[in-house]
Amino acid sequence: VLLVPLYVIQTSVSKFVAGFKAKKDSKSISNLFYLAFKRLFIVAVVVLILSFFASFFLADYLKIPASILWVVSIAVPFILLVPIERGLLQGIQNFKGLGANLITETVSRFIVGLALVFLGLGVFGAVFGIVASFIVAFIFGFLVLRKYFRRYNKKINTKLVYKYSFPVFIVLLALTLFYSLDVVIVKHYFDDVSAGYYSAV
Repeated sequence: VLLVPLYVIQTSVSKFVAGFKAKKDSKSISNLFYLAFKRLFIVAVVVLILSFFASFFLADYLKIPASILWVVSIAVPFILLVPIERGLLQGIQNFKGLGANLITETVSRFIVGLALVFLGLGVFGAVFGIVASFIVAFIFGFLVLRKYFRRYNKKINTKLVYKYSFPVFIVLLALTLFYSLDVVIVKHYFDDVSAGYYSAV
Protein backbone atom coordinates (compact mmCIF):
# COMPACT_ATOMS: atom_id res chain seq x y z
CA VAL A 1 0.00 0.00 0.00
CA LEU A 2 2.88 2.36 0.81
CA LEU A 3 4.35 1.78 -2.64
CA VAL A 4 1.23 2.99 -4.48
CA PRO A 5 2.42 6.64 -4.45
CA LEU A 6 5.77 5.47 -5.82
CA TYR A 7 4.23 4.08 -9.00
CA VAL A 8 1.86 7.04 -9.41
CA ILE A 9 4.61 9.65 -9.05
CA GLN A 10 7.02 7.79 -11.33
CA THR A 11 4.37 7.31 -14.04
CA SER A 12 3.25 10.95 -13.89
CA VAL A 13 6.74 12.48 -13.88
CA SER A 14 7.85 10.18 -16.69
CA LYS A 15 4.89 11.17 -18.88
CA PHE A 16 5.44 14.92 -18.58
CA VAL A 17 9.23 14.78 -18.74
CA ALA A 18 8.98 12.73 -21.95
CA GLY A 19 6.71 15.44 -23.40
CA PHE A 20 9.22 18.16 -22.50
CA LYS A 21 12.09 16.09 -23.90
CA ALA A 22 10.25 15.70 -27.21
CA LYS A 23 10.07 19.50 -27.38
CA LYS A 24 13.73 19.78 -26.29
CA ASP A 25 12.56 21.88 -23.35
CA SER A 26 15.23 21.10 -20.76
CA LYS A 27 14.27 24.09 -18.59
CA SER A 28 10.77 22.72 -18.03
CA ILE A 29 12.28 19.34 -17.14
CA SER A 30 14.44 21.01 -14.50
CA ASN A 31 11.51 23.07 -13.19
CA LEU A 32 9.28 19.99 -12.91
CA PHE A 33 12.01 18.07 -11.10
CA TYR A 34 12.68 20.96 -8.73
CA LEU A 35 9.02 21.70 -7.97
CA ALA A 36 8.05 18.05 -7.57
CA PHE A 37 10.99 17.49 -5.24
CA LYS A 38 10.24 20.60 -3.19
CA ARG A 39 6.50 19.92 -2.78
CA LEU A 40 6.80 16.21 -2.16
CA PHE A 41 9.53 16.81 0.41
CA ILE A 42 7.04 18.86 2.45
CA VAL A 43 4.39 16.16 1.99
CA ALA A 44 6.95 13.52 2.98
CA VAL A 45 7.76 15.27 6.26
CA VAL A 46 4.05 15.55 7.13
CA VAL A 47 3.41 11.89 6.23
CA LEU A 48 6.48 10.85 8.24
CA ILE A 49 5.10 12.56 11.35
CA LEU A 50 1.60 11.15 10.81
CA SER A 51 2.90 7.64 10.17
CA PHE A 52 4.95 7.79 13.36
CA PHE A 53 1.86 8.51 15.44
CA ALA A 54 -0.28 6.06 13.44
CA SER A 55 2.28 3.32 14.12
CA PHE A 56 0.93 2.89 17.66
CA PHE A 57 -2.54 2.01 16.33
CA LEU A 58 -1.19 -0.10 13.46
CA ALA A 59 1.18 -2.01 15.75
CA ASP A 60 -1.73 -2.91 18.00
CA TYR A 61 -3.95 -3.89 15.06
CA LEU A 62 -1.29 -5.96 13.26
CA LYS A 63 0.14 -7.40 16.50
CA ILE A 64 3.70 -6.37 15.72
CA PRO A 65 6.23 -4.23 17.66
CA ALA A 66 5.81 -0.49 17.11
CA SER A 67 9.59 -0.18 16.65
CA ILE A 68 9.33 -2.03 13.32
CA LEU A 69 6.75 0.46 12.07
CA TRP A 70 8.94 3.33 13.26
CA VAL A 71 11.69 1.99 11.01
CA VAL A 72 9.23 1.72 8.11
CA SER A 73 8.24 5.36 8.75
CA ILE A 74 11.81 6.41 7.97
CA ALA A 75 11.38 5.01 4.46
CA VAL A 76 8.24 7.07 3.75
CA PRO A 77 10.03 10.27 2.56
CA PHE A 78 12.24 8.25 0.24
CA ILE A 79 9.27 6.25 -1.12
CA LEU A 80 7.87 9.63 -2.23
CA LEU A 81 11.14 11.12 -3.52
CA VAL A 82 12.81 8.18 -5.29
CA PRO A 83 10.05 7.91 -7.95
CA ILE A 84 10.64 11.54 -8.97
CA GLU A 85 14.19 10.56 -9.90
CA ARG A 86 13.10 7.37 -11.64
CA GLY A 87 10.35 9.17 -13.52
CA LEU A 88 12.89 11.72 -14.75
CA LEU A 89 15.35 9.01 -15.78
CA GLN A 90 12.58 7.20 -17.63
CA GLY A 91 11.28 10.38 -19.24
CA ILE A 92 14.68 11.44 -20.58
CA GLN A 93 15.23 7.83 -21.71
CA ASN A 94 18.26 7.27 -19.51
CA PHE A 95 17.43 3.59 -19.17
CA LYS A 96 20.94 2.66 -18.04
CA GLY A 97 20.62 5.07 -15.12
CA LEU A 98 17.12 3.81 -14.35
CA GLY A 99 18.25 0.18 -14.44
CA ALA A 100 21.27 0.96 -12.27
CA ASN A 101 18.99 2.71 -9.75
CA LEU A 102 16.67 -0.31 -9.54
CA ILE A 103 19.60 -2.73 -9.25
CA THR A 104 21.22 -0.57 -6.55
CA GLU A 105 18.01 -0.67 -4.53
CA THR A 106 17.69 -4.47 -4.81
CA VAL A 107 21.34 -5.24 -4.08
CA SER A 108 21.55 -2.87 -1.10
CA ARG A 109 18.30 -4.31 0.31
CA PHE A 110 19.72 -7.82 0.10
CA ILE A 111 23.16 -6.98 1.52
CA VAL A 112 22.00 -4.73 4.38
CA GLY A 113 19.08 -6.98 5.29
CA LEU A 114 21.17 -10.14 5.23
CA ALA A 115 24.00 -8.55 7.24
CA LEU A 116 21.65 -7.25 9.94
CA VAL A 117 19.81 -10.57 10.20
CA PHE A 118 23.13 -12.38 10.61
CA LEU A 119 24.05 -9.88 13.33
CA GLY A 120 20.97 -11.06 15.23
CA LEU A 121 18.53 -8.24 14.54
CA GLY A 122 15.95 -10.62 13.04
CA VAL A 123 12.84 -9.06 11.52
CA PHE A 124 14.01 -5.59 12.55
CA GLY A 125 17.17 -6.09 10.49
CA ALA A 126 15.24 -7.36 7.46
CA VAL A 127 12.88 -4.37 7.58
CA PHE A 128 15.77 -1.94 7.98
CA GLY A 129 17.30 -3.50 4.86
CA ILE A 130 14.21 -2.39 2.92
CA VAL A 131 14.45 1.13 4.35
CA ALA A 132 18.18 1.35 3.62
CA SER A 133 17.61 0.30 0.00
CA PHE A 134 15.34 3.30 -0.64
CA ILE A 135 17.86 5.65 0.98
CA VAL A 136 20.70 4.27 -1.16
CA ALA A 137 18.55 4.45 -4.32
CA PHE A 138 17.65 8.06 -3.51
CA ILE A 139 21.29 9.11 -3.03
CA PHE A 140 22.31 7.31 -6.24
CA GLY A 141 19.52 8.95 -8.24
CA PHE A 142 20.24 12.42 -6.90
CA LEU A 143 23.93 12.17 -7.79
CA VAL A 144 23.03 11.18 -11.36
CA LEU A 145 20.40 13.92 -11.77
CA ARG A 146 21.83 16.77 -9.69
CA LYS A 147 22.28 18.96 -12.80
CA TYR A 148 18.48 19.06 -13.17
CA PHE A 149 17.96 20.27 -9.59
CA ARG A 150 17.63 23.95 -10.43
CA ARG A 151 14.78 26.31 -11.11
CA TYR A 152 14.45 28.49 -14.20
CA ASN A 153 12.21 31.50 -14.69
CA LYS A 154 9.72 29.53 -16.73
CA LYS A 155 6.25 28.44 -15.63
CA ILE A 156 4.85 24.95 -16.07
CA ASN A 157 1.21 24.01 -15.69
CA THR A 158 1.28 21.81 -12.59
CA LYS A 159 -2.52 21.46 -12.68
CA LEU A 160 -2.14 19.13 -15.65
CA VAL A 161 0.18 16.93 -13.59
CA TYR A 162 -2.32 16.76 -10.72
CA LYS A 163 -5.20 16.14 -13.13
CA TYR A 164 -3.34 13.19 -14.63
CA SER A 165 -2.01 11.80 -11.32
CA PHE A 166 -5.24 11.68 -9.30
CA PRO A 167 -7.16 9.07 -11.34
CA VAL A 168 -3.96 6.99 -11.67
CA PHE A 169 -3.62 7.08 -7.88
CA ILE A 170 -7.25 5.98 -7.34
CA VAL A 171 -6.95 3.06 -9.78
CA LEU A 172 -3.62 1.81 -8.39
CA LEU A 173 -4.82 2.16 -4.80
CA ALA A 174 -8.00 0.22 -5.58
CA LEU A 175 -6.04 -2.56 -7.31
CA THR A 176 -3.49 -2.74 -4.49
CA LEU A 177 -6.15 -2.89 -1.78
CA PHE A 178 -7.93 -5.59 -3.77
CA TYR A 179 -5.03 -8.03 -3.33
CA SER A 180 -3.56 -6.80 -0.03
CA LEU A 181 -6.42 -5.77 2.27
CA ASP A 182 -7.32 -9.36 3.05
CA VAL A 183 -3.73 -10.05 4.16
CA VAL A 184 -3.91 -7.13 6.61
CA ILE A 185 -7.21 -8.42 8.03
CA VAL A 186 -5.83 -11.97 8.37
CA LYS A 187 -2.78 -10.61 10.21
CA HIS A 188 -5.15 -9.06 12.76
CA TYR A 189 -7.44 -12.02 13.37
CA PHE A 190 -5.08 -14.98 13.04
CA ASP A 191 -1.83 -16.06 14.71
CA ASP A 192 1.50 -15.27 13.06
CA VAL A 193 2.04 -18.72 11.54
CA SER A 194 -1.45 -18.94 10.01
CA ALA A 195 -1.15 -15.38 8.67
CA GLY A 196 2.22 -16.29 7.19
CA TYR A 197 0.81 -19.36 5.46
CA TYR A 198 -2.09 -17.31 4.10
CA SER A 199 0.26 -14.64 2.70
CA ALA A 200 2.51 -17.28 1.14
CA VAL A 201 -0.42 -19.04 -0.54
